Amino acid sequence: MLAKPDTRWGAFAIHLAISGIIFVVLAAIIVLVWYPGFLFRTDGGWQGIRLIAGIDLILGPLLTLIVYNRAKKSLPFDLAVIGAIQVSALAVGCWLVYQERPIAVIYADNTFSTMSRNSFAFNDIEPDSIALLAGQKKPVWIYVQDIVGFPGETKLQTFKRLGPPHLRTQKYQSLDENMDALFASGLSEVEGYEKPEQESLRFYRLQGRYFEGYLAFHPNKGLVDTIITNPTNYDGIQEG
Repeated sequence: MLAKPDTRWGAFAIHLAISGIIFVVLAAIIVLVWYPGFLFRTDGGWQGIRLIAGIDLILGPLLTLIVYNRAKKSLPFDLAVIGAIQVSALAVGCWLVYQERPIAVIYADNTFSTMSRNSFAFNDIEPDSIALLAGQKKPVWIYVQDIVGFPGETKLQTFKRLGPPHLRTQKYQSLDENMDALFASGLSEVEGYEKPEQESLRFYRLQGRYFEGYLAFHPNKGLVDTIITNPTNYDGIQEG
């Protein structure tokens, strides 16, 4: 049987150490699986880390620090309640971070847009009904084939009839199978970005949840760089 710490600070340290191990595991999942690569910065990875850290590293250990008293007869019950509160809050926090993770990076109309499960649901689209997304654990790169409107139809009229290009799920294709078509479009340069000499890069607008910018692609290497041009905080105010 484990010995009880003599002081509340000892109990706090033990609880914090255990919570730290749990946090490292969850942070690794967020960084490597749910928000890999540039998506960690553009689509809420940092926000998810802060949420989990607040629950796991602050809430539980702090409650232990407040209530711990080795002489209390009700101490086991108190610690059990604290554990239940922390686990419940952590489960809700992880579920929120999981639901908001980007599950698709969609190229349509010269722009890459990131989409979470909730983003699809907001537009009355069930992601699991899309063959490219069903059962996938990491974000899927999708290419949307251009749609030619009716004769005499303007681009705006096509938009009103069919909706935003990145939501035309019937036209979803794997980006890997359309790299030639992708590289045939895009920009040859972006203002303020010095690309390596003799590199044939093409640049495409990126619309993420928290950042806007550009993605730079090489015809053979694929994605090679992310250029953030418009970072915003929670209130949508541009940072300096």
